[in-house]
Amino acid sequence: MQHAEWNQPNLPPLGLLWRYGGWWRWLIFALILGGADATLHHPLLGLVLLGCAVGLAWFFRNPSRIIAPDAMSVISPVDGVVDDLAITDGSPWMQGEGLRIGIFLSVLDVHTTRAPITGTVRETLAVPGTHRNALSPRVGATNQRNEIWLSDAAGRSLLLRQIAGAVARRVVFAPHPGDTVRAGAVVGMIRFGSRAELWLPIMNGYVATVRQGDRVLSGVSVLARPKVRASSGGLTDAAPPQAVRFQGRIQS
Repeated sequence: MQHAEWNQPNLPPLGLLWRYGGWWRWLIFALILGGADATLHHPLLGLVLLGCAVGLAWFFRNPSRIIAPDAMSVISPVDGVVDDLAITDGSPWMQGEGLRIGIFLSVLDVHTTRAPITGTVRETLAVPGTHRNALSPRVGATNQRNEIWLSDAAGRSLLLRQIAGAVARRVVFAPHPGDTVRAGAVVGMIRFGSRAELWLPIMNGYVATVRQGDRVLSGVSVLARPKVRASSGGLTDAAPPQAVRFQGRIQS
């Protein structure tokens, strides 16, 4: 089986809608046709239909991003606000302590999902579940979600979760196990407001470079970096220690 390489950080206009829009793209097309026809007889109705089409198309926007390559960094997979930052006693798919970073996306945020690192897709899993309000960080373990296990060239692994919410009923991750992804490349989307999580093994030396309440941009904002080895042989933080703040130790 031939594996694909996902390396496009930016898509052409309406590219996100065409690639991941599903039946929404046909609804938008129908609204445009209906609105254009209605304006001839009922201008107000036609404007309403065209306005709905424009609003839905705007949701599938994919603004161009300049991705700064950095093999040591974990970049944000989504736009939103960091509302969960914690060290856990366990993490899905991985043994030992984990650094969990949760990001909430409102319906007004860009909902493109980008690869957080350059590496290989090891495994993917679609998990059925509830559709509770994604404002709560606790829904990551109960709501419908995609779980994606990635690893980089150095063997460092992480887990990416795309989590559906009360409004978002569909999460899409396009690459398959064995595919390679480049940091910042478009790999899917979450349709309407929801959340995303990254789980990073503490044993790999990851430290957070964001604080709770920070607004992040997919493909641009750095969320974490591993500790780097100093010339003396010891380990030093790749980011300033004051940039690291946790809610405390919790049970996953």
